[in-house]
Amino acid sequence: MPDSLDLRESFADVLTEQIGGYFDPDSNTLYVPTDIDSFIVRTSVTHELVHALQGQYVNLDSLLELKHANDRRGAAQAVLEGQATLVQTLVMMPEQRLEELPSFWEARLATMAQQRRMPAFAHAPRWLRETLIFPYLAGADFVRWFRTTHPGRQPYGAAMPVSTEQILHPDRYAAGDAPLELAFVAPSPDTVRYEDDLGEFEIRLLFAQLLDDSTEDQAAWLAGGWGGDRYRILGPGFEALVWYSAWDNSAAAARFAKGLERAWARRPSALAAVRRWEITRLTIDGRPLVRLVDAPVGWAGWSSVPRITLVKTR
Repeated sequence: MPDSLDLRESFADVLTEQIGGYFDPDSNTLYVPTDIDSFIVRTSVTHELVHALQGQYVNLDSLLELKHANDRRGAAQAVLEGQATLVQTLVMMPEQRLEELPSFWEARLATMAQQRRMPAFAHAPRWLRETLIFPYLAGADFVRWFRTTHPGRQPYGAAMPVSTEQILHPDRYAAGDAPLELAFVAPSPDTVRYEDDLGEFEIRLLFAQLLDDSTEDQAAWLAGGWGGDRYRILGPGFEALVWYSAWDNSAAAARFAKGLERAWARRPSALAAVRRWEITRLTIDGRPLVRLVDAPVGWAGWSSVPRITLVKTR
């Protein structure tokens, strides 16, 4: 994202332009704007009533306000929005059978092309556009798969997906392919300003953004085989990044490391004089990992880069 972007303002502008209604679980209130046509009202109300029903079975806030669990929160949001999108579609097109609906995720480019006619969405950063669309479309495909393979059940509680990898690849969900939990080893050599993870979907976005000459298939290929990740932003001025990622096998780790090297090398050359970065392949407890460190040349942490441990294995 450009450093001149006011992310909060841009996000609010896009939501104001895009939202046709929303359900507030705190007050049990459904909000719909007064200045939209009746078709959009019907669509929005159908969608939001599903959220109202979900709120009777799931603590929505506990899922959507997970801290430092970006990827798990993204998977939960995909289930909630995907279910509402699927129901909304079947209500609006009652003649359609569940199994005959086209892939929602494959229709993503057409959906985005339509939304680019809206100025706030068109000028928003790629990350903002893509993460807004992902839970609705990829989530709808996952929920349809779940309804087909687990009739009569809901993907809540212990059945809730725990990663965007599981949303994108239901076969990984079916196989119980949960991500490894990575944790930084204390103490940190520097001030910890923020910590979280990306997950497979946002790693795809990272490659799509930095390798703008690549196809989306290549970004998906480079992110494939993800097994968990964790990053920290360090230093009083948010100046250092340390990011570890775990991979299913050495081939996936090697593929990712090479792609990341090519992507990181494309960043502005002006940074080279004041910053240093390195990508290292590691093995911890028999698991292949890749570590990216990007920090000022004079960063004290270069002599003692924060280490990671695997909290649990799969």
